[in-house]
Amino acid sequence: MAPQPVVTGLSPKEGPPGTRVTIRGEFLGSKPSDLIGLSICGCDCLLSAEWKSPNKIIARTGPAKGKGDIIVMTQSGGVGASTVQFRAYHETIGPMKESAVWIEESPMQSLAWGRRSLAPSGYTQEDPLGLSTEGNDKKLPEDLRDIFPRKIRRFVTGKLQSWLHHHATSFEDLKAGLSYLRRKVESQKEGQLSFLKSNAGSVIDQLDTLVSLREKFQQDVKTVGKDPVAKLDASIHKSITESHNLFNEVLTRREKADATRLALAALFRHKFLFCLPNSVVRSAEKEEYDIVINDYARAKKLFGKSDIPIFRKVVEEVDERIVTVRRELHKKITKMPQSVEQQKKFVKALVNLESQQARAKYLEETFKQTFEQHKGNPKPRDPNAPPNRVAFCEEITEIAACQVPDLWRLGQAYFTGELRGIYEPKPGNFKRIILTAIEQMCFYLRAALLPTSVLKSGSSGGISWSFTSQSSMNQFLQWLPNCLRFVRICYASLIRLDLPSEVLDIVQKLIDEILIRETLEECQSTCLTPEVRENELLEAHSEGQREMSQRLREILDAFCGVIEDLALNRDDEESRRGPIISQAIGFPTSAAINGAVDDKFSVISWEQKILCCLANCSYCSKTFFTHIGNIFGRFDYPIPKLAIESSRTTANTLFSTLLDMYVEHKSDPLVGTIEPSMYISRFQWDSVVRVERVRPYAYECIDNLAGVYSEILSISPSLLRPILEPIVQTVAEELARLMTCVQKFSPAGALQAHVDISLIRDALKLYSNATAKSHFTEALEVLPALSDKDIPKAEEVLHKVKQNMKLQLLCFSIANPV
Repeated sequence: MAPQPVVTGLSPKEGPPGTRVTIRGEFLGSKPSDLIGLSICGCDCLLSAEWKSPNKIIARTGPAKGKGDIIVMTQSGGVGASTVQFRAYHETIGPMKESAVWIEESPMQSLAWGRRSLAPSGYTQEDPLGLSTEGNDKKLPEDLRDIFPRKIRRFVTGKLQSWLHHHATSFEDLKAGLSYLRRKVESQKEGQLSFLKSNAGSVIDQLDTLVSLREKFQQDVKTVGKDPVAKLDASIHKSITESHNLFNEVLTRREKADATRLALAALFRHKFLFCLPNSVVRSAEKEEYDIVINDYARAKKLFGKSDIPIFRKVVEEVDERIVTVRRELHKKITKMPQSVEQQKKFVKALVNLESQQARAKYLEETFKQTFEQHKGNPKPRDPNAPPNRVAFCEEITEIAACQVPDLWRLGQAYFTGELRGIYEPKPGNFKRIILTAIEQMCFYLRAALLPTSVLKSGSSGGISWSFTSQSSMNQFLQWLPNCLRFVRICYASLIRLDLPSEVLDIVQKLIDEILIRETLEECQSTCLTPEVRENELLEAHSEGQREMSQRLREILDAFCGVIEDLALNRDDEESRRGPIISQAIGFPTSAAINGAVDDKFSVISWEQKILCCLANCSYCSKTFFTHIGNIFGRFDYPIPKLAIESSRTTANTLFSTLLDMYVEHKSDPLVGTIEPSMYISRFQWDSVVRVERVRPYAYECIDNLAGVYSEILSISPSLLRPILEPIVQTVAEELARLMTCVQKFSPAGALQAHVDISLIRDALKLYSNATAKSHFTEALEVLPALSDKDIPKAEEVLHKVKQNMKLQLLCFSIANPV
């Protein structure tokens, strides 16, 4: 706690109420809020106190009278003390004393015979006792309160007040004065005649004065007229008007000064807003868009809803400058080429300034310009040179392969929060942008590669790139495989981006049209249209139909053969590497030891190849072969049902073969690690004493299955159930065998085995068929029955383990992860 305040100095030391006093001392408070009390001569003066420093306070005195202490009270030091005193007194205000208030006059003294005295207020005789000639050597003390501190008020009131003027008079003289007063009072009681006799001189003087006044009045009438008061009244009114004018002028100047002062204070207080328009322009010129965004957001938050006209006007000006900055950003974004990082900077600024990104528009404009450029080029003179359509296909697919990934990365940065603005992202808008860009690319590719198609493009009425002659068409058909290769390369680059299926389906549909539709259309127009006196080549049950069906079957079988070759061909390195299955929890895998790290540019493994081939077989059987039959029917070809069904059977057989191969490749090493992990470190079931968690083999079994799950999910989620069900069945069968082979269980060992098997069974429940469930039940029935005490313990341990393995168990709990 701070020391108590002490008042050691005072200036001035006396004065009437309202005197401005400077108080000096020590420990008078550390800050203005620390001062909580100030008393001068017993009056509270805190309201007028102005704290200057711990050693100085300025205040005004209250309506006190007499001497008193100055007491300062602070929050940190408490009530203080004073070494000096202040003397307060009340001034007597006379008619000649300047005063800020109106002083009421005292009533006039009345004489006995009814006349009022002309004396002003406060009239008293200077010597009522008639003793003015006597000496007065003794003086009053400087302050009677020093002698009579308590009785001074009674002393100076009443009839003894005259003693103040005759404090040095003897008692005999006072008696004589009393006789003088009695005679004077008796003389006033005698009547008017006696009064006139005794005051004849005064009466004559008064009559002379009245006569003199009458003469002066008559003279004034001759000089200024009979109504001199009118001029006086006019002068008074004129002086009043002048005084009002002066007052109004002063008041107007003061109001202007106050308004100017308030305006300057407001400008200084809100200089951020008033300087913001110029600040926005300067920051935009320096490309400091973060500063522009922060300042604009702050201004909108503080003054966006203000009703003050000046603030609204400045905010409107700031909005105009922001619109200008947006336009400049739009120009910079559409100015290509530029890096993704630089465009991220512009896009982030636009998004935060409530605008949209424009890279998709640039991509669409590039597609259009490329199409028009190649369409308008003349025919190449060299017959061996590729046609303009082929060059166009190569260029537009290269543009898409380079620009679409950048556009996709911008979208991902927006949704991850890197470019997020003040509004929540809308996935539908960005998805529509991607779809529009890909549709635009396929639109122009169809116009170039499928010349019979007429594609409408908005208000242009439709565009096409028709062949000028049959020879030019025949020349182009030789280059059609090259165009297909360019489209597939672009399609492969789009697959790596993990785009939505709707986007990939657009390109896939274009590939199908180039492969099948155009071929069938050309065949129908050139080969199958009968000439004069020719029969149709594809009559029902004709040799032509059988030949076509046989050729289609050979093509589809060859396609299945390519899938089989891709799946079964393994190079030496992959054969040596083998499956990546850990031998125990905590042991590094061979891939980690050799430093093998897979990325999006690395060659896929043999297991991933098999999964891709399985997915292709499944897609062909369910979708592709049916789609071929529909295309044949659309062009009025006989549907080759026999060839399609035969190829579907081949694809299904290949699917079963590859599925068994993959399941065996994954399940054998996985199951083979269960027994070594179960008995690691010479573990025995009859030596278990305490159960706190599951054994390492249970962790390893679930982790290895999660690895298989992840590998399948990254290729084709539809293969999860066909592959995992036989693997889970093999795992359950192995666990049942191992539990059957145990000769003896301790009570804690039986509890441990029950927790381990229950965890694996519950985790794999969604992918367990009837056989796997029976094996899990068999494994649990082999164990000794748990006591009533051990059942809650088993449930507690199992619940704790499931909470710790929440992420591993989550993947096995999704029914349809497609």
